[in-house]
Amino acid sequence: MPISIFYKDYSNTTKISTSSYYNTCNVNLLHDLEKVFNYLGGTPQTAWDSYDTMRYVEKSEQIKNVRFRYFTVNFFKKGTAHITFTDENLDTLKKFNIFGSQQKGWLPPSYGKKKYQDMTPEEKSVINEFQGEDDYRYILEHADQFIYDPKSSVPLLTQLS
Repeated sequence: MPISIFYKDYSNTTKISTSSYYNTCNVNLLHDLEKVFNYLGGTPQTAWDSYDTMRYVEKSEQIKNVRFRYFTVNFFKKGTAHITFTDENLDTLKKFNIFGSQQKGWLPPSYGKKKYQDMTPEEKSVINEFQGEDDYRYILEHADQFIYDPKSSVPLLTQLS
């Protein structure tokens, strides 16, 4: 992910800043990502959020394994950041991937509604490439946890107000 929090000062020394306009936009990307996962995970925003984490990064100059609620981030001077999702949040990541894939039309319309053995060969092929039969059966058994229908859910803006 292209996120730069570095700049060079007048003495050509590399510094960390999260407060310049450009870097604030980058910090907003992480904040937005965390907000999406809060929403999908049913977790409210807390007093300690990604903005506080980034202020800590700026003060401490810690750029490796920076811990957010759902992921850790390593920042690099070349202007990139590597995000690694934590093991305890893999179900929320699955829910995110399923929702995004459904919205893009990458999964069959019957995803999460039809048993694997009742699917057409083409549907099975998509499921096998996406996650495999065993994972699909688990998702189907726990559809209320993983299948998100925005039409039947409370809109995000209503929920955050």
